[in-house]
Amino acid sequence: MFASTSEPRTKTGCSTGSTFRYQRREPEKTLLHRIVREHLATFLAEAAERYPSGDIPAFIRAEFERYLRCGILRHGFARVRCPSCRDELLVGFSCKNRGVRPSCCARRMADSAEHLRDCVFPSVPVRQWIFTLPKRLRFLLAWRPKLISLMLRLSLRTLFAWQRRCARMQGIAAPLGGAVSFVQRFGSSLNLNIHVHAILPDGVFFEEDDGQVQFHPLFPPKCSDLEKLIRKLVPRLFRKLADEELREQAEWMLSLGQVLAVGSLA
Repeated sequence: MFASTSEPRTKTGCSTGSTFRYQRREPEKTLLHRIVREHLATFLAEAAERYPSGDIPAFIRAEFERYLRCGILRHGFARVRCPSCRDELLVGFSCKNRGVRPSCCARRMADSAEHLRDCVFPSVPVRQWIFTLPKRLRFLLAWRPKLISLMLRLSLRTLFAWQRRCARMQGIAAPLGGAVSFVQRFGSSLNLNIHVHAILPDGVFFEEDDGQVQFHPLFPPKCSDLEKLIRKLVPRLFRKLADEELREQAEWMLSLGQVLAVGSLA
């Protein structure tokens, strides 16, 4: 809207020559902002009483505090000027979070998807894998964030090993894989629901004799493949939790009906 070009100057997009004009969102006037602003202190005090340590996880408090500052001019803004009409306006700084603020969440999601499509993933089919946890383990991982990395690392290793095994059965001697993953802490109703979205190429890469990298597609996973992945992943994760002296909290994982579920979406 405000970028100048080598073309003759026009009023298109300016406040004086167009019916369109940028309007600040004014988040402080929305119902969600008012509710959070008026009840955040009470919520934090009551929530802290329910936690054994006397305080809720820091990321929850930080998420709401950044939301209350998001888009508010007194917390920082940029002054933008149109090179054509010299009109100026103020744009408040955003929190850039993926939690409470709907507009920031949508913008980050769109920017990330565009970056992955244009700069990261080659033109090959991809598959989304979702790693989710039972409710008890969600609270455990919320208290011990390093266990989230542990869960993600073990899950991806299990997936990569399965892909390499399938590729070798199809004649690929040295298959290589990759993934992009996103950790989500909330569900659709802002409930605690720690889970991971991982995007993997639906196949493997390999290097030819002349140094060229090629892509080899794999067959979609079957239900039997998912069951095998679960049976391999669950014991490994349980052993790691035991190594972290968390055996008492994770003992119930021995029941496969309650353990980690691995799903895939085409």
